[in-house]
Amino acid sequence: MEVIKEIDLDSIIEHLKTLGSGNQADNEKRLSAFSYFYELKLNRDDFESLVFLRNGTLSKLVDPKNRSLRETAKNAIGLIDTNMENMGANWDLNKVESNFTNSLGVDSINLNGIVLRDASSGEKTHTGARYYLQDGCHRSLGYMIHILRTNETYTDQIALVATNTALC
Repeated sequence: MEVIKEIDLDSIIEHLKTLGSGNQADNEKRLSAFSYFYELKLNRDDFESLVFLRNGTLSKLVDPKNRSLRETAKNAIGLIDTNMENMGANWDLNKVESNFTNSLGVDSINLNGIVLRDASSGEKTHTGARYYLQDGCHRSLGYMIHILRTNETYTDQIALVATNTALC
């Protein structure tokens, strides 16, 4: 992980608005609880270890003992391949995968800024768990499914991070 620059909360909130992610009020409330804000570059290990949401709707998708993005994407592939991919509103894994695939450009893959925050102690269920995926757009899950299915080389991603740790 590489710190690119320090940013402010307003820039993250504006970014979330341009993404059109859901739960805007909740995202703003959660992110405003942090003291530092950065733009980072994530390598593949950083990306794979991001912490994924776990709730009742996602109980078939997210392993409570390993909420990493990589493990969640592996579970998603299994659900898609056994036609058990629709887990409710906003959680049709076929759509997550196809939306990502349909958005692929010609050049390297750029998710256009993933929004993250410090993972809480209860969210740190796997080695390397540091940041929780906060933007709610499912782009990261779509990309991780794509990598696992195609063995495509990972492209470093830019993340906007809210943290209580000074990184520079």
